[in-house]
Amino acid sequence: MTTSGNPSIPVDKALCEETYDLVRHHQTSSIVSNMLTFPSARKYVERLLQREAPIAAQQCYRQLAVVSGVTQSRGCTAYHVAEELVVAADMDVILVGPGNNSKSLLAAATDITEEFLKRKARAGSLVPTTEPPKIMCVRMNPNSLRSVSKAARDISKLAQKHHQGRVHALINLDGQVSEQYVTTEEGVDANVGRNYLAPRLLADLLLPLLRAAATDTFKPRLIQQASVGHCRGCHFDPHRLRKLPREGGAPEGTVVWNEYHWQYAVPSSEEGSTGLDQYYRSKFALMADTVALANEEPMLAAICVDPGVLSYATSPSGNTPSPRRASLSSRFVGLSHSQAARSALRAALDPAFNSIDTMQYLHCDGNAWSMAEPTLENPRTRQAYDMEEYAALVRDVADELCGQLVADKGCGWQQPQQSSDEEDVSESSFSESSADSSSSLDSSSAHAYNEWQCHSFHSSLLQTSLIPVGGGRPYAFQ
Repeated sequence: MTTSGNPSIPVDKALCEETYDLVRHHQTSSIVSNMLTFPSARKYVERLLQREAPIAAQQCYRQLAVVSGVTQSRGCTAYHVAEELVVAADMDVILVGPGNNSKSLLAAATDITEEFLKRKARAGSLVPTTEPPKIMCVRMNPNSLRSVSKAARDISKLAQKHHQGRVHALINLDGQVSEQYVTTEEGVDANVGRNYLAPRLLADLLLPLLRAAATDTFKPRLIQQASVGHCRGCHFDPHRLRKLPREGGAPEGTVVWNEYHWQYAVPSSEEGSTGLDQYYRSKFALMADTVALANEEPMLAAICVDPGVLSYATSPSGNTPSPRRASLSSRFVGLSHSQAARSALRAALDPAFNSIDTMQYLHCDGNAWSMAEPTLENPRTRQAYDMEEYAALVRDVADELCGQLVADKGCGWQQPQQSSDEEDVSESSFSESSADSSSSLDSSSAHAYNEWQCHSFHSSLLQTSLIPVGGGRPYAFQ
Protein backbone atom coordinates (compact mmCIF):
# COMPACT_ATOMS: atom_id res chain seq x y z
CA MET A 1 0.00 0.00 0.00
CA THR A 2 3.01 2.31 -0.32
CA THR A 3 1.88 5.51 -1.99
CA SER A 4 4.70 7.93 -1.43
CA GLY A 5 8.40 7.48 -0.95
CA ASN A 6 11.78 8.19 -2.46
CA PRO A 7 11.21 8.32 -6.24
CA SER A 8 14.90 7.84 -6.96
CA ILE A 9 14.99 4.38 -5.37
CA PRO A 10 13.02 1.98 -7.61
CA VAL A 11 11.57 -1.34 -6.58
CA ASP A 12 14.13 -4.17 -6.66
CA LYS A 13 15.11 -4.68 -10.29
CA ALA A 14 14.84 -8.46 -9.96
CA LEU A 15 11.15 -8.09 -9.05
CA CYS A 16 10.61 -5.82 -12.03
CA GLU A 17 12.29 -8.29 -14.38
CA GLU A 18 10.26 -11.15 -12.95
CA THR A 19 7.05 -9.28 -13.72
CA TYR A 20 8.31 -8.26 -17.16
CA ASP A 21 9.15 -11.86 -17.98
CA LEU A 22 5.61 -12.90 -17.11
CA VAL A 23 4.15 -10.07 -19.19
CA ARG A 24 6.34 -10.98 -22.18
CA HIS A 25 5.02 -14.52 -22.19
CA HIS A 26 1.41 -14.05 -21.14
CA GLN A 27 0.39 -10.40 -21.59
CA THR A 28 -0.65 -10.35 -17.94
CA SER A 29 -0.31 -6.61 -17.62
CA SER A 30 -2.25 -6.32 -14.35
CA ILE A 31 -0.54 -9.17 -12.58
CA VAL A 32 0.11 -7.13 -9.44
CA SER A 33 -3.07 -5.05 -9.56
CA ASN A 34 -5.93 -5.85 -7.24
CA MET A 35 -8.91 -3.56 -7.12
CA LEU A 36 -9.63 -4.64 -3.54
CA THR A 37 -6.35 -3.15 -2.27
CA PHE A 38 -6.00 -0.03 -4.43
CA PRO A 39 -7.43 3.27 -3.14
CA SER A 40 -9.66 5.46 -5.25
CA ALA A 41 -8.21 8.65 -6.68
CA ARG A 42 -9.95 10.71 -4.00
CA LYS A 43 -8.73 8.59 -1.09
CA TYR A 44 -5.20 8.51 -2.45
CA VAL A 45 -4.98 12.28 -2.84
CA GLU A 46 -6.50 12.88 0.59
CA ARG A 47 -3.86 10.63 2.13
CA LEU A 48 -1.06 12.25 0.13
CA LEU A 49 -2.06 15.84 0.92
CA GLN A 50 -3.06 15.30 4.54
CA ARG A 51 -0.59 12.71 5.82
CA GLU A 52 2.29 11.91 3.50
CA ALA A 53 3.17 15.22 1.83
CA PRO A 54 1.03 18.06 3.24
CA ILE A 55 3.38 20.64 1.74
CA ALA A 56 2.08 19.59 -1.69
CA ALA A 57 -1.22 21.41 -1.15
CA GLN A 58 0.58 24.72 -0.72
CA GLN A 59 2.95 24.01 -3.62
CA CYS A 60 0.21 23.19 -6.13
CA TYR A 61 -2.34 25.84 -5.17
CA ARG A 62 -3.51 27.66 -8.31
CA GLN A 63 -0.88 26.10 -10.52
CA LEU A 64 -1.91 25.22 -14.09
CA ALA A 65 -2.12 21.60 -15.23
CA VAL A 66 -2.86 20.36 -18.74
CA VAL A 67 -4.51 16.92 -18.82
CA SER A 68 -4.95 15.19 -22.18
CA GLY A 69 -6.99 12.08 -22.87
CA VAL A 70 -10.29 13.30 -21.40
CA THR A 71 -12.50 11.22 -23.67
CA GLN A 72 -15.57 11.11 -21.45
CA SER A 73 -16.75 12.15 -18.02
CA ARG A 74 -15.86 9.68 -15.25
CA GLY A 75 -15.22 6.91 -17.80
CA CYS A 76 -11.50 7.55 -18.28
CA THR A 77 -8.44 7.85 -16.07
CA ALA A 78 -7.66 11.37 -17.28
CA TYR A 79 -10.99 12.61 -15.92
CA HIS A 80 -10.24 11.38 -12.40
CA VAL A 81 -6.77 12.91 -12.50
CA ALA A 82 -8.20 16.27 -13.57
CA GLU A 83 -11.00 16.08 -11.00
CA GLU A 84 -8.63 15.61 -8.06
CA LEU A 85 -6.26 18.32 -9.29
CA VAL A 86 -9.16 20.79 -9.34
CA VAL A 87 -11.22 19.68 -6.35
CA ALA A 88 -8.55 18.47 -3.91
CA ALA A 89 -5.45 20.41 -4.98
CA ASP A 90 -7.16 23.66 -6.08
CA MET A 91 -5.29 23.72 -9.39
CA ASP A 92 -6.47 25.33 -12.62
CA VAL A 93 -6.84 22.68 -15.31
CA ILE A 94 -7.03 22.59 -19.10
CA LEU A 95 -8.95 19.52 -20.25
CA VAL A 96 -7.74 18.22 -23.62
CA GLY A 97 -9.92 15.75 -25.48
CA PRO A 98 -11.02 14.48 -28.90
CA GLY A 99 -11.74 17.13 -31.48
CA ASN A 100 -14.86 15.35 -32.75
CA ASN A 101 -16.79 15.50 -29.48
CA SER A 102 -16.82 18.76 -27.56
CA LYS A 103 -19.80 17.56 -25.50
CA SER A 104 -17.60 15.05 -23.67
CA LEU A 105 -15.27 17.83 -22.55
CA LEU A 106 -18.15 20.01 -21.40
CA ALA A 107 -19.71 17.07 -19.57
CA ALA A 108 -16.41 16.45 -17.80
CA ALA A 109 -16.16 20.11 -16.80
CA THR A 110 -19.75 20.00 -15.56
CA ASP A 111 -19.17 16.93 -13.42
CA ILE A 112 -15.96 18.32 -11.94
CA THR A 113 -17.84 21.51 -11.06
CA GLU A 114 -20.57 19.53 -9.32
CA GLU A 115 -18.02 17.46 -7.40
CA PHE A 116 -16.30 20.66 -6.29
CA LEU A 117 -19.60 22.02 -4.96
CA LYS A 118 -20.48 18.76 -3.20
CA ARG A 119 -17.17 18.51 -1.38
CA LYS A 120 -17.20 22.18 -0.41
CA ALA A 121 -20.73 21.80 0.93
CA ARG A 122 -19.77 18.75 2.99
CA ALA A 123 -16.76 20.60 4.35
CA GLY A 124 -18.95 23.55 5.34
CA SER A 125 -17.18 25.97 3.00
CA LEU A 126 -19.70 26.38 0.20
CA VAL A 127 -18.67 30.00 -0.37
CA PRO A 128 -14.87 30.13 -0.70
CA THR A 129 -13.03 33.31 0.16
CA THR A 130 -10.98 33.17 -3.03
CA GLU A 131 -11.78 32.72 -6.70
CA PRO A 132 -12.52 29.06 -7.54
CA PRO A 133 -10.19 27.11 -9.82
CA LYS A 134 -10.56 27.53 -13.57
CA ILE A 135 -11.51 24.68 -15.90
CA MET A 136 -10.68 25.22 -19.55
CA CYS A 137 -11.25 22.96 -22.56
CA VAL A 138 -9.19 22.42 -25.70
CA ARG A 139 -9.94 20.01 -28.50
CA MET A 140 -7.24 17.71 -29.85
CA ASN A 141 -7.26 14.72 -32.17
CA PRO A 142 -4.16 12.58 -31.43
CA ASN A 143 -4.44 11.01 -34.88
CA SER A 144 -3.44 14.32 -36.46
CA LEU A 145 -0.25 16.26 -35.80
CA ARG A 146 -2.04 19.26 -37.30
CA SER A 147 -4.59 19.01 -34.50
CA VAL A 148 -1.84 18.54 -31.90
CA SER A 149 -0.11 21.70 -33.15
CA LYS A 150 -3.36 23.63 -33.00
CA ALA A 151 -4.07 22.37 -29.48
CA ALA A 152 -0.60 23.48 -28.37
CA ARG A 153 -1.31 26.96 -29.70
CA ASP A 154 -4.65 27.12 -27.90
CA ILE A 155 -3.12 25.88 -24.64
CA SER A 156 -0.41 28.51 -24.95
CA LYS A 157 -3.00 31.26 -25.41
CA LEU A 158 -4.78 30.16 -22.24
CA ALA A 159 -1.51 29.95 -20.32
CA GLN A 160 -0.54 33.43 -21.50
CA LYS A 161 -3.92 34.83 -20.49
CA HIS A 162 -4.26 33.22 -17.07
CA HIS A 163 -0.78 32.13 -15.92
CA GLN A 164 1.79 34.49 -17.45
CA GLY A 165 2.76 31.88 -20.03
CA ARG A 166 3.43 29.09 -17.53
CA VAL A 167 2.29 25.46 -17.42
CA HIS A 168 3.21 23.68 -14.19
CA ALA A 169 2.20 20.16 -15.22
CA LEU A 170 1.56 18.50 -18.57
CA ILE A 171 -0.12 15.13 -18.08
CA ASN A 172 -0.53 13.15 -21.30
CA LEU A 173 -2.93 10.26 -20.67
CA ASP A 174 -4.29 9.75 -24.18
CA GLY A 175 -3.75 6.04 -24.89
CA GLN A 176 -5.67 4.02 -27.49
CA VAL A 177 -5.14 0.60 -29.04
CA SER A 178 -6.31 -0.35 -32.53
CA GLU A 179 -6.28 -4.07 -33.32
CA GLN A 180 -6.97 -3.28 -36.97
CA TYR A 181 -4.28 -1.60 -39.03
CA VAL A 182 -5.03 2.08 -39.59
CA THR A 183 -2.85 5.15 -40.09
CA THR A 184 -2.87 8.69 -38.79
CA GLU A 185 -3.54 11.73 -40.95
CA GLU A 186 0.18 11.79 -41.75
CA GLY A 187 0.29 8.12 -42.80
CA VAL A 188 1.98 6.76 -39.67
CA ASP A 189 0.87 3.51 -38.04
CA ALA A 190 -1.89 4.80 -35.76
CA ASN A 191 -0.83 2.85 -32.68
CA VAL A 192 2.56 4.56 -32.83
CA GLY A 193 1.43 7.90 -34.24
CA ARG A 194 -1.19 8.69 -31.63
CA ASN A 195 0.48 6.97 -28.65
CA TYR A 196 4.04 8.17 -29.26
CA LEU A 197 4.44 10.95 -31.81
CA ALA A 198 1.36 12.93 -30.71
CA PRO A 199 2.13 13.17 -26.97
CA ARG A 200 5.83 13.83 -27.54
CA LEU A 201 5.00 16.57 -30.08
CA LEU A 202 2.58 18.22 -27.66
CA ALA A 203 5.21 18.04 -24.92
CA ASP A 204 7.92 19.55 -27.11
CA LEU A 205 5.68 22.39 -28.28
CA LEU A 206 4.82 23.23 -24.67
CA LEU A 207 8.38 22.99 -23.34
CA PRO A 208 8.80 26.81 -23.24
CA LEU A 209 5.73 27.07 -20.97
CA LEU A 210 7.00 24.30 -18.70
CA ARG A 211 10.46 25.86 -18.48
CA ALA A 212 8.87 29.19 -17.54
CA ALA A 213 7.22 27.57 -14.51
CA ALA A 214 10.47 26.21 -13.03
CA THR A 215 11.84 27.73 -9.82
CA ASP A 216 14.68 26.93 -7.45
CA THR A 217 12.33 24.77 -5.37
CA PHE A 218 9.84 23.46 -7.94
CA LYS A 219 10.26 21.35 -11.06
CA PRO A 220 7.37 21.45 -13.55
CA ARG A 221 6.02 17.99 -14.30
CA LEU A 222 6.08 16.37 -17.74
CA ILE A 223 4.06 13.20 -17.29
CA GLN A 224 3.63 10.63 -20.08
CA GLN A 225 1.41 7.56 -19.95
CA ALA A 226 3.42 4.35 -20.04
CA SER A 227 2.51 0.68 -19.66
CA VAL A 228 4.05 -2.30 -17.92
CA GLY A 229 3.65 -3.89 -21.35
CA HIS A 230 6.48 -1.69 -22.63
CA CYS A 231 8.69 -4.69 -21.91
CA ARG A 232 7.12 -6.35 -24.96
CA GLY A 233 8.20 -3.44 -27.15
CA CYS A 234 11.92 -3.34 -26.32
CA HIS A 235 12.77 -4.09 -29.96
CA PHE A 236 11.14 -0.88 -31.27
CA ASP A 237 13.30 0.16 -34.21
CA PRO A 238 13.63 3.94 -34.73
CA HIS A 239 15.54 3.39 -37.98
CA ARG A 240 12.54 1.56 -39.47
CA LEU A 241 10.20 4.24 -38.14
CA ARG A 242 12.19 6.87 -40.02
CA LYS A 243 12.36 4.76 -43.19
CA LEU A 244 8.79 3.39 -43.16
CA PRO A 245 6.51 5.47 -40.89
CA ARG A 246 3.51 3.38 -41.96
CA GLU A 247 5.08 0.38 -40.16
CA GLY A 248 5.69 2.32 -36.96
CA GLY A 249 9.13 0.97 -36.07
CA ALA A 250 7.92 -2.64 -35.97
CA PRO A 251 10.03 -5.60 -37.12
CA GLU A 252 10.00 -6.37 -40.83
CA GLY A 253 6.90 -8.36 -41.78
CA THR A 254 4.65 -6.88 -39.11
CA VAL A 255 2.66 -4.87 -41.67
CA VAL A 256 1.87 -6.67 -44.94
CA TRP A 257 0.00 -5.95 -48.18
CA ASN A 258 -2.91 -8.32 -48.75
CA GLU A 259 -3.65 -7.32 -52.38
CA TYR A 260 -6.16 -4.63 -51.39
CA HIS A 261 -4.74 -2.80 -48.36
CA TRP A 262 -2.11 -2.87 -45.65
CA GLN A 263 -2.81 -4.92 -42.54
CA TYR A 264 -1.14 -6.45 -39.50
CA ALA A 265 0.29 -9.90 -40.15
CA VAL A 266 -0.98 -12.85 -38.11
CA PRO A 267 1.30 -13.28 -35.08
CA SER A 268 3.52 -16.33 -35.37
CA SER A 269 6.00 -15.98 -32.52
CA GLU A 270 6.49 -14.45 -29.09
CA GLU A 271 7.37 -11.17 -30.75
CA GLY A 272 3.79 -10.98 -32.02
CA SER A 273 2.49 -8.46 -34.50
CA THR A 274 -0.95 -7.48 -33.28
CA GLY A 275 -2.12 -3.94 -32.68
CA LEU A 276 -1.54 -4.45 -28.96
CA ASP A 277 2.09 -5.36 -29.56
CA GLN A 278 2.46 -2.22 -31.66
CA TYR A 279 0.93 -0.24 -28.80
CA TYR A 280 3.58 -1.68 -26.48
CA ARG A 281 6.30 -0.62 -28.92
CA SER A 282 4.90 2.90 -28.91
CA LYS A 283 5.05 2.97 -25.11
CA PHE A 284 8.65 1.77 -25.05
CA ALA A 285 9.51 4.47 -27.59
CA LEU A 286 7.74 7.16 -25.55
CA MET A 287 9.50 6.10 -22.36
CA ALA A 288 12.90 6.03 -24.08
CA ASP A 289 12.20 9.45 -25.60
CA THR A 290 11.37 10.75 -22.13
CA VAL A 291 14.68 9.40 -20.81
CA ALA A 292 16.49 11.54 -23.37
CA LEU A 293 14.27 14.55 -22.72
CA ALA A 294 14.98 14.34 -18.98
CA ASN A 295 18.69 14.55 -19.77
CA GLU A 296 18.08 17.61 -21.97
CA GLU A 297 15.79 19.40 -19.52
CA PRO A 298 17.21 19.14 -15.97
CA MET A 299 14.78 21.80 -14.70
CA LEU A 300 11.81 19.52 -15.43
CA ALA A 301 10.62 16.39 -13.65
CA ALA A 302 10.00 13.90 -16.47
CA ILE A 303 7.89 10.97 -15.30
CA CYS A 304 6.25 8.03 -17.09
CA VAL A 305 3.26 6.47 -15.35
CA ASP A 306 1.54 3.11 -15.72
CA PRO A 307 -2.22 3.43 -15.08
CA GLY A 308 -2.72 -0.32 -14.79
CA VAL A 309 -6.20 -0.09 -16.32
CA LEU A 310 -5.86 -2.84 -18.89
CA SER A 311 -6.21 -6.34 -17.50
CA TYR A 312 -5.91 -9.54 -19.46
CA ALA A 313 -6.66 -13.08 -18.47
CA THR A 314 -3.47 -15.09 -18.77
CA SER A 315 -3.36 -16.27 -22.37
CA PRO A 316 -0.83 -17.40 -24.95
CA SER A 317 1.39 -14.61 -26.21
CA GLY A 318 -0.04 -12.59 -29.05
CA ASN A 319 -3.64 -13.57 -28.37
CA THR A 320 -6.16 -11.27 -26.76
CA PRO A 321 -8.47 -12.93 -24.23
CA SER A 322 -12.08 -13.79 -24.88
CA PRO A 323 -14.63 -11.29 -23.49
CA ARG A 324 -15.61 -13.81 -20.82
CA ARG A 325 -12.03 -14.38 -19.66
CA ALA A 326 -11.30 -10.68 -19.72
CA SER A 327 -14.41 -10.01 -17.64
CA LEU A 328 -13.47 -12.62 -15.05
CA SER A 329 -9.94 -11.25 -14.94
CA SER A 330 -11.08 -7.67 -14.45
CA ARG A 331 -13.08 -8.67 -11.39
CA PHE A 332 -9.95 -9.75 -9.58
CA VAL A 333 -6.97 -7.85 -11.00
CA GLY A 334 -8.44 -4.95 -12.94
CA LEU A 335 -8.53 -1.39 -11.65
CA SER A 336 -11.28 1.15 -11.97
CA HIS A 337 -10.48 4.36 -13.81
CA SER A 338 -10.39 6.16 -10.47
CA GLN A 339 -7.88 3.68 -9.03
CA ALA A 340 -5.80 3.89 -12.20
CA ALA A 341 -5.23 7.61 -11.60
CA ARG A 342 -2.94 6.89 -8.66
CA SER A 343 0.47 6.97 -10.36
CA ALA A 344 -0.31 10.10 -12.39
CA LEU A 345 -1.59 11.91 -9.31
CA ARG A 346 1.52 11.07 -7.34
CA ALA A 347 3.69 12.27 -10.22
CA ALA A 348 1.78 15.55 -10.40
CA LEU A 349 1.54 16.31 -6.68
CA ASP A 350 4.33 14.66 -4.71
CA PRO A 351 7.03 17.26 -3.90
CA ALA A 352 9.63 14.48 -3.76
CA PHE A 353 9.95 14.81 -7.55
CA ASN A 354 11.37 18.31 -7.20
CA SER A 355 14.75 16.75 -6.49
CA ILE A 356 15.01 14.10 -9.22
CA ASP A 357 17.35 14.46 -12.19
CA THR A 358 16.46 11.45 -14.36
CA MET A 359 13.31 10.04 -15.93
CA GLN A 360 11.17 8.20 -13.40
CA TYR A 361 8.84 5.32 -14.22
CA LEU A 362 5.98 4.82 -11.77
CA HIS A 363 4.14 1.52 -11.69
CA CYS A 364 0.36 1.56 -11.20
CA ASP A 365 0.90 1.22 -7.42
CA GLY A 366 2.62 4.60 -7.40
CA ASN A 367 6.10 3.24 -6.71
CA ALA A 368 9.19 3.79 -8.84
CA TRP A 369 10.15 0.83 -11.04
CA SER A 370 13.11 0.14 -13.29
CA MET A 371 12.32 0.41 -16.99
CA ALA A 372 13.00 -2.60 -19.21
CA GLU A 373 16.18 -2.39 -21.28
CA PRO A 374 16.20 -2.16 -25.10
CA THR A 375 16.87 -5.37 -27.01
CA LEU A 376 17.39 -3.81 -30.45
CA GLU A 377 20.84 -4.62 -31.81
CA ASN A 378 23.27 -1.76 -32.28
CA PRO A 379 24.73 -2.29 -35.78
CA ARG A 380 27.99 -0.73 -34.65
CA THR A 381 28.63 -3.04 -31.67
CA ARG A 382 26.45 -6.04 -32.67
CA GLN A 383 25.05 -5.96 -29.14
CA ALA A 384 21.88 -4.50 -27.67
CA TYR A 385 21.84 -0.72 -27.41
CA ASP A 386 22.75 0.92 -24.14
CA MET A 387 19.67 2.76 -22.81
CA GLU A 388 21.22 6.24 -22.93
CA GLU A 389 22.40 5.82 -26.53
CA TYR A 390 19.12 4.21 -27.56
CA ALA A 391 17.04 6.94 -25.92
CA ALA A 392 19.01 9.68 -27.69
CA LEU A 393 18.59 7.85 -31.01
CA VAL A 394 14.83 7.46 -30.56
CA ARG A 395 14.40 11.13 -29.70
CA ASP A 396 16.59 12.33 -32.57
CA VAL A 397 14.69 10.21 -35.10
CA ALA A 398 11.32 11.39 -33.78
CA ASP A 399 12.52 15.00 -33.92
CA GLU A 400 13.41 14.58 -37.57
CA LEU A 401 10.26 12.65 -38.47
CA CYS A 402 7.87 15.01 -36.67
CA GLY A 403 9.58 17.96 -38.31
CA GLN A 404 9.06 16.44 -41.75
CA LEU A 405 5.45 15.42 -41.09
CA VAL A 406 4.48 18.77 -39.60
CA ALA A 407 6.16 20.65 -42.45
CA ASP A 408 4.48 18.45 -45.07
CA LYS A 409 1.08 19.10 -43.50
CA GLY A 410 1.69 22.83 -43.09
CA CYS A 411 1.16 22.76 -39.34
CA GLY A 412 2.96 26.01 -38.65
CA TRP A 413 2.73 27.08 -35.01
CA GLN A 414 3.68 30.15 -33.04
CA GLN A 415 3.71 30.70 -29.33
CA PRO A 416 1.23 33.55 -28.90
CA GLN A 417 2.34 36.88 -27.50
CA GLN A 418 0.23 38.87 -25.11
CA SER A 419 -1.31 41.85 -26.85
CA SER A 420 -4.29 44.13 -26.59
CA ASP A 421 -5.58 43.18 -30.02
CA GLU A 422 -5.62 39.43 -29.44
CA GLU A 423 -7.87 37.67 -31.93
CA ASP A 424 -11.34 36.64 -30.86
CA VAL A 425 -12.05 33.01 -30.15
CA SER A 426 -15.35 31.24 -29.77
CA GLU A 427 -16.18 30.10 -26.27
CA SER A 428 -18.35 27.29 -24.98
CA SER A 429 -21.54 27.67 -22.99
CA PHE A 430 -19.25 27.69 -19.93
CA SER A 431 -18.64 31.40 -20.35
CA GLU A 432 -15.98 33.34 -18.52
CA SER A 433 -17.45 35.17 -15.57
CA SER A 434 -17.05 38.83 -14.81
CA ALA A 435 -14.73 40.03 -12.07
CA ASP A 436 -17.70 40.89 -9.88
CA SER A 437 -19.34 37.47 -10.06
CA SER A 438 -16.30 35.19 -9.87
CA SER A 439 -15.55 35.67 -6.19
CA SER A 440 -18.13 33.22 -4.84
CA LEU A 441 -19.95 29.98 -5.62
CA ASP A 442 -23.71 29.58 -5.42
CA SER A 443 -25.09 26.22 -4.28
CA SER A 444 -26.90 25.96 -7.58
CA SER A 445 -24.83 24.00 -10.09
CA ALA A 446 -26.35 25.92 -12.98
CA HIS A 447 -25.16 29.20 -11.51
CA ALA A 448 -21.78 27.70 -10.67
CA TYR A 449 -21.16 26.80 -14.28
CA ASN A 450 -21.10 30.48 -15.19
CA GLU A 451 -18.70 31.15 -12.31
CA TRP A 452 -16.12 28.74 -13.68
CA GLN A 453 -13.98 29.68 -16.65
CA CYS A 454 -14.17 27.02 -19.34
CA HIS A 455 -13.06 27.68 -22.89
CA SER A 456 -13.19 25.65 -26.09
CA PHE A 457 -10.99 27.09 -28.81
CA HIS A 458 -11.69 26.65 -32.50
CA SER A 459 -9.47 29.38 -33.97
CA SER A 460 -7.66 28.79 -37.24
CA LEU A 461 -4.15 27.38 -37.20
CA LEU A 462 -1.49 29.99 -37.83
CA GLN A 463 0.33 29.47 -41.11
CA THR A 464 3.96 30.43 -40.47
CA SER A 465 7.39 29.59 -41.74
CA LEU A 466 9.30 26.93 -39.84
CA ILE A 467 11.69 28.54 -37.39
CA PRO A 468 13.79 26.08 -35.34
CA VAL A 469 14.31 26.91 -31.68
CA GLY A 470 16.21 25.35 -28.75
CA GLY A 471 18.07 22.19 -29.74
CA GLY A 472 17.32 22.76 -33.41
CA ARG A 473 13.93 21.05 -33.21
CA PRO A 474 12.29 21.83 -36.56
CA TYR A 475 8.67 21.81 -35.41
CA ALA A 476 8.71 23.98 -32.26
CA PHE A 477 8.26 27.55 -33.38
CA GLN A 478 8.85 30.95 -31.88
